[in-house]
Amino acid sequence: MIDNILRRMHPDWNLYDALRRSKLRAKFHNEKRYGKRWAVLVAILGPSILFLCTSQLSRTVKDTTITLTTLEQIAANRISTLPCAMILLQLMNPITHSLLYNCDYRSIDINPILGQLHILQQTMSITS
Repeated sequence: MIDNILRRMHPDWNLYDALRRSKLRAKFHNEKRYGKRWAVLVAILGPSILFLCTSQLSRTVKDTTITLTTLEQIAANRISTLPCAMILLQLMNPITHSLLYNCDYRSIDINPILGQLHILQQTMSITS
């Protein structure tokens, strides 16, 4: 099945030697795992995590030694330990969703979002 997908992606697939095919299969599997990891985070934290994640979280997703279960635990931990970050992600989810799915983002009223961000900013400065 993977070879059929790769054959469609690479018109010269039948001309490639065994080593090149093997490398392309490995790359395909690594990218599939990478996508699954992001899908786990989106399912738990919402689509805005794709735009608002930290570089540390991005490195964690790229790290192939982290299991999906561990990644799920990390995401669940973020929910309980970083409530302000979760509020920010939830506020940005509608905009992110419209950008990802090519919807009319201009129809989103940003004033309530900006108001909530302002409140969040004040809350964070008080607790800092």
